[in-house]
Amino acid sequence: MKKFAAMALAFTLALCLCACEKKDAPPAAEDAWDYEVTTEETAGEYKADDGMLLAFWSYEQPVLSLTEKDGAAATAPSEAMHAAVEAFNAEAFAQAQAAAASFDGLKADALARYNELTEEGNADFFAPYAQNEAVESVYRGGDLLSVTMSSYGYWGGAHGGAATRYMNFDLGAGRFFTLNDLTDDPAALRAAVAEEILAQIGGQGVDEGYFPGYEETIRAKEDFNAGFDETGVTVVFDEYEIAPYAAGIPAFTVSYDVLAPHLNDYGAALLQRGE
Repeated sequence: MKKFAAMALAFTLALCLCACEKKDAPPAAEDAWDYEVTTEETAGEYKADDGMLLAFWSYEQPVLSLTEKDGAAATAPSEAMHAAVEAFNAEAFAQAQAAAASFDGLKADALARYNELTEEGNADFFAPYAQNEAVESVYRGGDLLSVTMSSYGYWGGAHGGAATRYMNFDLGAGRFFTLNDLTDDPAALRAAVAEEILAQIGGQGVDEGYFPGYEETIRAKEDFNAGFDETGVTVVFDEYEIAPYAAGIPAFTVSYDVLAPHLNDYGAALLQRGE
């Protein structure tokens, strides 16, 4: 009887120890750490020898980092999380460097135009050249990260121009992706998106405000300039691509329900469209 009681006590203590160890065990890296997007801005201006402002520019670079969750134990981030951060920031830095290189061209063009107007005696008609790009919004849904970059530039002429582009990144896989990556039949998915956009234009009753042949331009896109948020995928077109400058940047929101029949397993998981 004493032997049985001792065995029972030992079994109870073992259960308690297991429970305590499980309770006090550090959380997995994915539970202890999360991702955060901040920005780093660079800006500058360029003046002529006489003090005239010739050009100015600014650029916001999105920066992905890891942040420890509140109350998390001392668990190091996983190698996969570090790799995702490095992959995103490498591309963001490369884009920032490309923008910086374009600023050199901006300065050169501005100076040439100012000198030209000065020689003509029309320096007062010069307007400073400009180029600005900023992080407009950041959407996070599970492993899906979509950063919206908005830009405006003036390189002479009657007016400047605006543009929108997206940085779509899979945090789990540590890579960038496009709509074409979410399907095994990119042509069918693009066709579904194109027909939805055309239906929206037709429903607005403003199709006469678009360029002739805009339907073919939309249907012929090899990959859409698209970003993601909680409502669906937003597809944008460049100025003058399908409509006059007065139309601005044409943008259309396509619901995930339109994409769903064409998603592969990867796309369904990333967009969280699984059953």
